[in-house]
Amino acid sequence: MMAASSKSSVFESKFQSALEEYEKKTGINLAEHPLASRFESCNSADSIMEALKEQERSFREFRECDKKTIA
Repeated sequence: MMAASSKSSVFESKFQSALEEYEKKTGINLAEHPLASRFESCNSADSIMEALKEQERSFREFRECDKKTIA
């Protein structure tokens, strides 16, 4: 049990470092991204996949609308 807890805290530390490095390089705070709050409510792999599919549908609709505007 202790080893799992230790691995979890190491992962969290590395993940936090990666988020901070990403923000330094891009100026984007991923923790504040709207999709991040959606992921917080996910409690399974299926719910994460559904959130990603919703994002993909929204993006596809945006692209289709953008093509009509340009044409």
